[in-house]
Amino acid sequence: MKNNFLFLLLLGLVFFVSCDDDDKSQTYKGDNLTLSVSGINFPGREAILEGAVLTVKQALPGETETLFTVTCEGAKIAGENSNTNRVVALDGVINGDKLDLELAVKAKSSMVAKWKVDALFLNVKTDLENIEVNGESVAVADALKKFKTFGIGIKMLMRSVTFEEDANIVASYNTNIKQLLLPKFVDSPKGMALYNVIGDQIYVAMDLDKIIADATTPEPEAVKLGRSDYNPLAGLMSKIRTGLPLNLRQVEGGVEVYVEKEMLQPVMSILPQLLPLLDGQLSSLMEKQIKELVPMMVALVEASTETELGLSLLPVSE
Repeated sequence: MKNNFLFLLLLGLVFFVSCDDDDKSQTYKGDNLTLSVSGINFPGREAILEGAVLTVKQALPGETETLFTVTCEGAKIAGENSNTNRVVALDGVINGDKLDLELAVKAKSSMVAKWKVDALFLNVKTDLENIEVNGESVAVADALKKFKTFGIGIKMLMRSVTFEEDANIVASYNTNIKQLLLPKFVDSPKGMALYNVIGDQIYVAMDLDKIIADATTPEPEAVKLGRSDYNPLAGLMSKIRTGLPLNLRQVEGGVEVYVEKEMLQPVMSILPQLLPLLDGQLSSLMEKQIKELVPMMVALVEASTETELGLSLLPVSE
C-alpha cells in the first residue's frame, strides 16, 4: 500500500506541478505560436516560457505583456491572470517548439453592457472665430453646429454597441444606408474586435483581415495616396492591431468614448482623399452632408488646440 501511495504521489508531481522550475527559457513566435483571445486570432505575437512563468506579449489590447503562472499536465498548460477589470484563463498545448494558446477573457468593468448610440460629437478649443474651408471663410460656431446636427443622426447608421463579457465588441448597424428611412439593422459578427479597460481608457484591438473579408461587396477600390513611402496611418494601424486607446468619460446618464487631436491628425491628413469612395454608396443626402462636413472637420482639427471626437452612449434597459 505504501508503495502504491508513493507511486501515485510521484505521478502527481510529474503531471500536475508547475512547469520546469529551472531557469531554462523558451521563446515562441512566428509560425511557432498561435494565439486566440476570446475567439479572435492574433498573429505576430510572442510568448516566453521561463520555468513556471509564461509571458505573452501584446496578448490583450493595451497590455504590453501579460504574465501567467502555469501548471502542466503532460503537454497541456493552464494558468490565470486577473485584475479589477478582467480575468483571463489560459489553456495551451506545447508540441515540441510550437505553442498553441487560447485565452478566455471575462470582463468585469462597468462597460460590460449594451449601449445605445446617442450621438457622434466633436469638441474643439480654438482661438479662431473663422476657419478656411475650400477657399471660403466659415465661422467656427457654424461649422460646429452643422457637425452637431449630423452627429445626432449617426444613430441612423449605428443603433447600439455591446461590450460583451468575453471582451468582444458587437455593433448593431444599418445595412440599408442608401435608404436611411427604411433601416435594416444587423449585428456585426463576433470575433472582429476585442476590448480591455485600463484605468480611464478602453483599448480596442481589431482583426483587420476578418473585417475586410466581411465587408460588403463590391470590394473597395485601392486608395491612391501618391508615390511617397510615408504612410501617415502606419502608427495608427499598428495600434488598431494591438490596442487603440480610447478615452472614457462618465457623464450624466451614460458614458463618452472619444479620441483626442493627436490620434486624429494622421486620419485628417488623408480623409479628404477618401471622399470619392463614397460616390453612390450612401443616400444622396448623407453623401452631400459628409462631403461638406469632412473639409470642415479637417480645418477645425487643424485650427484647434484641443479636439475630442467620439460617441455618446446611453445604457440600454432590457
